[in-house]
Amino acid sequence: MVFGKIQFLALCFSLSFFFFLFSLVPEIKRIHELKLRHKAAVKLAKKITEFFLERDLLFHATVKGNSELVKICIQFFPELIRISPSGDSLMTLAVKNRQERILSLFLKGSSKNELSLVPAPTPEEAVKMMLAAAKYDSNLEALTYVSGAAFEMQRELQWFKAVEKWLFPDLRTFKHEGKSYWRIFTEEHRELLVKGGEWVRNTAQSCMVVSTLIATILFAASYNVPKSISSIAGDPPLFVRKALIVFKISDGLGLLFSVLAILLFLAILTSRYEAKDFLRSLPTKIIMGLSCLFLSLACMLVAFVAAYIIVQQKRAEWVYMTIASLSLGPLLLFLILQMPLLWKMGKSTYGRGIFLPRNIWK
Repeated sequence: MVFGKIQFLALCFSLSFFFFLFSLVPEIKRIHELKLRHKAAVKLAKKITEFFLERDLLFHATVKGNSELVKICIQFFPELIRISPSGDSLMTLAVKNRQERILSLFLKGSSKNELSLVPAPTPEEAVKMMLAAAKYDSNLEALTYVSGAAFEMQRELQWFKAVEKWLFPDLRTFKHEGKSYWRIFTEEHRELLVKGGEWVRNTAQSCMVVSTLIATILFAASYNVPKSISSIAGDPPLFVRKALIVFKISDGLGLLFSVLAILLFLAILTSRYEAKDFLRSLPTKIIMGLSCLFLSLACMLVAFVAAYIIVQQKRAEWVYMTIASLSLGPLLLFLILQMPLLWKMGKSTYGRGIFLPRNIWK
């Protein structure tokens, strides 16, 4: 009787275990399917990676600056961020071909003023990136969008300084074949440095001549116009006295701004024209010199109108309005001709920079 109960319990346990295994079959099948899908996904990813490497799609997209194609490819296949077409990583290729839109995909803001590279470059990649930033190739398509040797030199310095910030301090002092990265940079950019110096020097000389001419005119007018007032018999009219006040103020300010412009352009002419000067020093002096030149020209034209009113006080009012309107012509012409240069130089020197971090995953 006891043996029969044991057999019954064993039979019940076997049936329960059988039903338990039977209930696990769908789960085991699902796990098996997931494993097969994972293996298929890994194989597909490898095939896609091989496809991108064989066709050099990311290589050409990086060299040409097609940031949208690079972004889409990495979004769907993140493992492509580690590929090295032609032996260089995508970040090194972006530096070598001066494609800031591509490099911006690998940047993130670590603070308000600093940038960090994601993923961080290995020591081998850091050496390649620094060498790429130090070298110069005048045939690059990206450089054709930068007009002027001085602006091109400034852009090259910005690239070098930006890449240098991403490296560890010990890698910055690393020497390649016995030469520092900065020495390689100066040797590679020697010809561009000479061309940029000539452009800056010629610009400063031309502007200095104009500033000197304005200063001479205003200095002479400061003596002659008051003499014409003293020669008038009787008390001059009220509008003449007001014009004299305007003349004295504008003449004094114009003389001050023209002298400041002369000193700034003189500082440019006596500069050493070293490579680092093109980053901020020389552009800042040119911006300040052109601004002072513009203000001195504006003050000179105001002083001219005021002097005309003083000397020709018996003219009709419409004559004064016509002369004042015509005097705006040289000022507007100066703005039209020089404002693009001022805007471009100010933007490249004090703007947000050529590297704007972009989130690659959005």
